[in-house]
Amino acid sequence: MEYARGRGTAVLVPVGGERYFHAFMRDVSEQRRMSEQLHFRATHDFLTGLPNRYEFMGRLQHAIDATGREPRPVVLLFIDLDGFKEVNDLCGHETGDAVPIAFGRRLADSVRRTDEVARRAGDEFVVLLDHLHEPWQDAAQVVDKILQASSQPYPELAGRTEPGATIGMALLRAGESADKLLSRADAAMYVAKNAGKNRVAFERDGQWVVRGV
Repeated sequence: MEYARGRGTAVLVPVGGERYFHAFMRDVSEQRRMSEQLHFRATHDFLTGLPNRYEFMGRLQHAIDATGREPRPVVLLFIDLDGFKEVNDLCGHETGDAVPIAFGRRLADSVRRTDEVARRAGDEFVVLLDHLHEPWQDAAQVVDKILQASSQPYPELAGRTEPGATIGMALLRAGESADKLLSRADAAMYVAKNAGKNRVAFERDGQWVVRGV
């Protein structure tokens, strides 16, 4: 008779009229570590280590679903690095890779512990602002920190060019899907981009609001 469990196998062995258990134990720590590594690689951006677009959309949908049980404001920021193509053209792709890595760190340092940061594509980042007390005021404080951080020089570029950041902000509406909220934040980002670097745009009470640092 054999009893199998997660970390070992126990076999009942009859010997001289007596029955004994023979146990074989195996260490699964390495297997678990490899599984965790594979999961991390599948859900995080390989360059910055931030959650990737697929992982972020799952977290965003989870936050939206939670508002159905406990209504609360949720704000999405869609961030585009200005002048990123120029960085690659002037400095090369190796130096260009250093910019999203550095910006990812600045972004993570600018938000609160309850917020979610992710890299969506090459020069696109997104931030989920959850658990807000005063949505516009709290979000504005985070946005100001991000814009100030993005406007700081990048030592890796040695002054050859200095990218900025443009932010589109959207407040979740009742019954809105994750894709629709992302689309509105993206549209707001283009409104801000048309106004210049280091700006944020959002729609409030049917009017576009654009401001910078």
